[in-house]
Amino acid sequence: MTPPDRTPTGSTGPRPRCAALRGVRVVVGATVVALLAAAVAGQPAGAQTDPAGDPPPSSTTTSPGSTSTTAPDVPGPNTSTPTTAPNPSGTARRPSAGPPPPSPVRLDPFSIDQLLAEARVRAQQARDAEVAVVVARVAEAQASLDVATTDLAAAEALERTAAGITVERDRSAVSYRRQLGALAADAYMRVGTDRDDLLSRLRVGTGGQDPGYVEAQQTRVYADHAVAATRADLADAERSLADATAAERAAEATVEERRRVVDSRSTVVADLRAAEAELRARPLDPEVEANVVSLFDATGPTILGTSLVTAEDLAAFARANGRAHPSVDVEALAVHFIDEGAAEGVRADLAWVQSLLETGWFSFTGSMVEPGDHNYAGIGACDSCTRGYIFATPQLGARAQIQLLRTYADATATAATLARPPASRAPEKVYVRGCCATWMSLAGVWATNRQYGIKILTLYDQLLRSTVERRQQAAPPDPVPAAP
Repeated sequence: MTPPDRTPTGSTGPRPRCAALRGVRVVVGATVVALLAAAVAGQPAGAQTDPAGDPPPSSTTTSPGSTSTTAPDVPGPNTSTPTTAPNPSGTARRPSAGPPPPSPVRLDPFSIDQLLAEARVRAQQARDAEVAVVVARVAEAQASLDVATTDLAAAEALERTAAGITVERDRSAVSYRRQLGALAADAYMRVGTDRDDLLSRLRVGTGGQDPGYVEAQQTRVYADHAVAATRADLADAERSLADATAAERAAEATVEERRRVVDSRSTVVADLRAAEAELRARPLDPEVEANVVSLFDATGPTILGTSLVTAEDLAAFARANGRAHPSVDVEALAVHFIDEGAAEGVRADLAWVQSLLETGWFSFTGSMVEPGDHNYAGIGACDSCTRGYIFATPQLGARAQIQLLRTYADATATAATLARPPASRAPEKVYVRGCCATWMSLAGVWATNRQYGIKILTLYDQLLRSTVERRQQAAPPDPVPAAP
C-alpha cells in the first residue's frame, strides 16, 4: 500500500497537499542554508554551489545550434572552487561517447596574434642561437680536422722517407751479397781445389820449392781478408736494412692511425654542416602556428600543446589578480608549470589557469586541500572525500597535474612514455585515460560542473589579454625621429 504522502514510483499524478507543503519547507530550508553558506564563504548573495562546489555562471545563453554565450563568472582572487576532481584510483566517470561539446568561449584573436608574433620572434632568436652554437662547433671541428690533416701529411712524408731509406739499404745489402759471391768465385778460380792445395803442401814438406803454391797461398790470404770484410759490411747492411724496415712499418702504422682520425673528424664536420643546413632551412611557422591552430577550433583548445606565454607572464597574471597564500612562491611555481608542461607536451598556461580556478588564485580559501599539500588541481578531492592528494614539493604537485592532464588527453600514455617518473598513479592505471582531448571535454569528468571548461577558457582569455597589455606597457616607446 502506498503511503498517503508519497507518489508511487513512475507516477505522474499530483502529490497530496501534505507532501507539497513538506517540499516547500525543504526548499525554503535549503535556500536559507545556501544563503548562510554563501555569506560565510564570501560568495555573492544568491550564488549556489553545485555538487562540484563551483558557483554557477552569472548568465549563460544557449540555443540549439548556437555556440555563443555570455562568459560565466570566474572565481575571485580569494575564492577557491573545489570540484569533483579526478581520482587517479580510477573512480572518475568516463564521459559518454560522442564528439566533445562545442566551445562557447571565443578567445581574443588580437591577443593571440600579438603573442604569436612575439613567439615567432622568440623562435627566430632561439633558432639563431642554435645555429650559432652549431656554427661554433663546425669551426671547432674544422680546426681539429685541419690539425689532423697536417699531422697526416707529416706522417705520410716520414713514411715516404722511411720507404726510401729501406730501398737504399736493401740495394746496399744486395750489393754486398753480390761482392761476397764474386770474391768466393775468384778465390776458387785462383787457389784451385783442396786436392791441389794438399799436393803443394806435400811438395813443400819434402824440401822441394813450389813458387805456385806460395802465390796461391798469398792470394788466398788476401781473398780471405776481402771475404771477411765483405761479410762484415753485409751484416751491417742487413742490420741497417732491418732497422729501416721497422721504421717504415712504424711510419705506415702512424699514417693509418692519423688517416682514421682524419676520416672520423671529417665525418663530424660533415654531420655538423648538415645539421646547420637543416636548422637554417627549418621553417618557423609550423613550430609556432601549429600550437595555436586549435585555439580557434569549435571545440576549443586541445590539452596537448605548448604554452603561448612564459612563466613570467603566468606569475604576473596571478599576482595582479589574486592574493596567493604566503607559503606559495608564485614565480617559482610558474617556472615548474612551464618546465613540466614542456616535458609532457601539455599546455602549461592553461594548466596554470586551471590551478587558479581550483585553488582560488592559490589562496586555498574554502578549499579541501591546503597550501602545504602542493596539490594545485584538487587531485583526489572529490565530493565524498575528506582531503585530496598530498605531494612532497611544489614541483611534484605541478608534475602530478601535468601528467594527469596528459593521461586524460593521451590514450597511449604509460609510465614508460612519460618524460619523467610518475608523481602519482601511473597513466595505465587511470580508468579515464584518453577520455578528453580538449579542455572543454573535462567538464563532467575532471569536475562535475558542466561549466568547468567554459570557466577555464574564460580565465585563459583574460590571461592572454592581460599578458598582451602588460607587455605593451613594459615595452620601450618607439624612438622619436630626428628633425631634418
